[in-house]
Amino acid sequence: MGTRQSEQASLWIATGELPKSPGHPFYTRLNALLAPPTSIGSSKAQEQSQPSLRSSIGIRRVVLHTNIIACERSVKSQTAAALNS
Repeated sequence: MGTRQSEQASLWIATGELPKSPGHPFYTRLNALLAPPTSIGSSKAQEQSQPSLRSSIGIRRVVLHTNIIACERSVKSQTAAALNS
């Protein structure tokens, strides 16, 4: 048996020490659009701001639900056509 030369380095890496990538340009722009305005100086700035995140989530739910219903109808009609053939 040999003697130990040195201790093994720790495998723990703090996430703050990891390099930060710039990210994909699409998500950078999306985050900029969804972020609340940095300065709310006037009511005009509020009027020109993007719709709230909550309303966009509601819109996404409606669109997703509509797409799911359309897919279900398509599957049902294709299945019925295949069984009738």
